[in-house]
Amino acid sequence: MKTGEEEAMITDFLLDAIVLVLQGHGRNSDDLATFISSLSAYKGLRIYFLSLADRLFATKHMKEFGLDYDDATTYQAIKRMGANTLVSFDSDFDAIKGLTRIELDKI
Repeated sequence: MKTGEEEAMITDFLLDAIVLVLQGHGRNSDDLATFISSLSAYKGLRIYFLSLADRLFATKHMKEFGLDYDDATTYQAIKRMGANTLVSFDSDFDAIKGLTRIELDKI
């Protein structure tokens, strides 16, 4: 992914969630800035910016698949991007037919 040979996507929502977790673990603004700016080094990484419509569709996915909001927004982004595979430790995605979940340690 760093060289662009492989492509990956993360939503803006998940990126913000990661930053909030880092901050909660005592990282300061310089650390957060370093993390955020380091993402630009990954030529194959794309940020998917969730629209209001995406967020609304996510609430439907919550009901349909029993997902929490962050998982539902991820699934909505996957659908919009036309993908069918995600990397996640979260087994909640296994309930969605046609979606393949891969754990990071199995890549």
